Amino acid sequence: MRDNYAAGRIGRIMALSAAWRANPADTALVERSYTEFFLGRNPAMAAKLDALFAEPGFHFVAIGAGHLLGEQGVPAQLLRRGWTITPCPDDRC
Repeated sequence: MRDNYAAGRIGRIMALSAAWRANPADTALVERSYTEFFLGRNPAMAAKLDALFAEPGFHFVAIGAGHLLGEQGVPAQLLRRGWTITPCPDDRC
């Protein structure tokens, strides 16, 4: 998945995603794909955001929901790096 993403092969990613949904019983495939596609990219995303946030000014960041959850998610990694995260409530964005 990462190679397809890096190469801009969105059609291939969509096909693989459809295969996951078509065969949800293959939990090993789903878990491996999720780990590679989401969790595998989170450390690099957190490092880039860490560098961005170190620059002066206002920064707004929106990332996909798959990168938000759990201890390996981008927010958790940023919190461990000492950043404060303030979610934007639906009624005030």
